[in-house]
Amino acid sequence: AGVDGRKLSCRDIEKQLQWIVDDSKLEDANDIEKRLPVMTAADRSAWAQFREQYMGEGVTRASLEAIERAIFVLVFDDATPSHPKDSIAQEDAVAHQAIHGNGFNRWFDKSFNLIVYANSRANLNVEHSWADAPVAAHMWEWILSAEYNGPGYDDFTGMNKAIPSETIKLVPPLRLRFNFKEEAITMIDAATVAARRAIDDLDLRVVRHDAYSKGLMKRVGMSPDGYIQMALQLAYFRDAGHFTQTYESSMTRLFRHGRTETVRPVSMESTAFVRAMENPDISNKERASLLRKAVDK
Repeated sequence: AGVDGRKLSCRDIEKQLQWIVDDSKLEDANDIEKRLPVMTAADRSAWAQFREQYMGEGVTRASLEAIERAIFVLVFDDATPSHPKDSIAQEDAVAHQAIHGNGFNRWFDKSFNLIVYANSRANLNVEHSWADAPVAAHMWEWILSAEYNGPGYDDFTGMNKAIPSETIKLVPPLRLRFNFKEEAITMIDAATVAARRAIDDLDLRVVRHDAYSKGLMKRVGMSPDGYIQMALQLAYFRDAGHFTQTYESSMTRLFRHGRTETVRPVSMESTAFVRAMENPDISNKERASLLRKAVDK
């Protein structure tokens, strides 16, 4: 907001963000300040201990309070991730960046991190306790819709074309400062090593399926949700060689005090379909019939 608390226009926000970018070039954060967010990736007990011992007073406490009062964290990331050409054989750099970044350039305790990359890609890292996936997805969908239907951006300046209806006196953004004892730095070093180890241990591939979509499922009279659940049942059976109890979240947040409920998709009908898919003596027509029964169940 401005000096008088009025909401900033798109152009005003752009000016503030540009000020931050320019200021960071004049004075870079020191190594410990850069790596401080890694503590939010550490064990909960270690992070709680660190906060209590080293972030409870002075400028460090004030900076922490400023971060925690914020609704979300905006990350300008110098990385330029892209999706692989072969989504099955190659790991997805965009997904990796969304989940963990470099281990210390995300504040994992926030409701969400909005991450914008040097190649203009963007994604979200969402902390799960405050909301379920549809909430973040609906927010992202609204943002994309507003962008698509908005005035756009000037080709020369890159500024939003929307002309502010009023002039607002801007307050320059305040750089956050931190002051740590030597033993605190030791904990940050240890957390950095642990985060790097966890990142290196993560194999992540995001399969981009474009052979058909939910439109085909609807045209043949099947629920897309049920169809996907049966695909998951079949894939798990082929990988593990047996069935297991399955959890699927069902959104109930449109009802008072609702959030999610549990759906158990495994049924006699679903197991019959899976076994039919694995039996070469059963025709595709019969398999399709069993699939429909499983989805309808």
